[in-house]
Amino acid sequence: MPKPTIEIIATILWIVVAIPAAMMVMFSAMMFDAPGSDQNPYLWLTVGSMVSYFPAMFLAIVGGWLLWMIRPMMVKTRVAVASLPLLSAAGTTLGFVLIMTLCDGQFVCP
Repeated sequence: MPKPTIEIIATILWIVVAIPAAMMVMFSAMMFDAPGSDQNPYLWLTVGSMVSYFPAMFLAIVGGWLLWMIRPMMVKTRVAVASLPLLSAAGTTLGFVLIMTLCDGQFVCP
């Protein structure tokens, strides 16, 4: 039976990253302060991706450990499950890039 190295690394990494992610989510409501910013789809993508980190982190940690207990030889699947929070980070990055390029860095997109 292989050792749970992937799961240990993923658990430590995602819990450590959860601290700054929680700060970002706490202040994300202020992104909607400008009048009309609630109509910006790129802003919704950004905030939705930031908020989705926590369910993705939970699924990555719990799902990774369950997968290791049930089918420990499926290494590629275990890595894929452990990498789920990276989708949230990619969505957040994409949202910020779209806001910077298409909206000139403003939360109200013309």
